[in-house]
Amino acid sequence: MRFWTASALVTQMLEARQARQLERLLRNLERHHLVVLDELGYVPFSKAGAELLFDVVSHAYERASLIVTTNLPFEQWTEVLGSERLTGAMLDRLTHRVHIIEANGESYRLKESRRRLKHHLHAIAFVTGLEDVDTASQAGLVRCCGGAGLSIDCRVNYISFLFNYYVPVARSLRCAPEDRQRHGS
Repeated sequence: MRFWTASALVTQMLEARQARQLERLLRNLERHHLVVLDELGYVPFSKAGAELLFDVVSHAYERASLIVTTNLPFEQWTEVLGSERLTGAMLDRLTHRVHIIEANGESYRLKESRRRLKHHLHAIAFVTGLEDVDTASQAGLVRCCGGAGLSIDCRVNYISFLFNYYVPVARSLRCAPEDRQRHGS
């Protein structure tokens, strides 16, 4: 089994081609019965990069199993690969005898960020002496960036110092008992 992000594989292939080692890299790929290409679509490829990625798919077709992860529907792959013809040929090979698994729902990373944000807001409220999270938000000490992150108002420069040194203490004092056990505080 071999795992790559799609962009890392394309970068490696472009470098191998420049060093005249591309055939060697492709032969190395053929040794693996399973190739995982992760995060296809986050970074658009150059024409040469898209063609090299097609070579990987083409080499693996009928010889190895491929797992490709992406957040993009097939209709948007042309934006990443740059050519309708290349996209069609790649999808033709990828979708022949395939199992498509759609994972719907909230991102686990976003869910974790929201959970951490809640703890950080409680800690800031505690450390700054404010009664609760809503008071901290209303006082302009914290802003929530779409529920996914936390930014501190620049009027409160010491908050990052407080975050670094006092959040573990504040977290243990302000969290629910089951959360204290999970954080080991």
